[in-house]
Amino acid sequence: MHLFDFLFLPNYLLWVNMIALGLMLLDKFVASFKFQRVPEKLLFIACCIGGFVGIFVGIFLFRHKCSKSSFILSCVASTFVWVLAFILFKQ
Repeated sequence: MHLFDFLFLPNYLLWVNMIALGLMLLDKFVASFKFQRVPEKLLFIACCIGGFVGIFVGIFLFRHKCSKSSFILSCVASTFVWVLAFILFKQ
């Protein structure tokens, strides 16, 4: 593992997950006031680029999107891909 990878990946994942959690909070907030929502596609993209922890924290902490089984399954699949990539590239 290179020094760049060691420094970049944790910082990247931290920021992406904070943004994903913020998007979940924003969507929950605007949904309660019937304003324009954050598109579900954007939340899924945030999950796919590494924000899966932030998305899952938002699901359980804010009780948001917890009834959308298709969204949860797609996020679980994205998480599985990330975990698999960590395992494969760690070697």
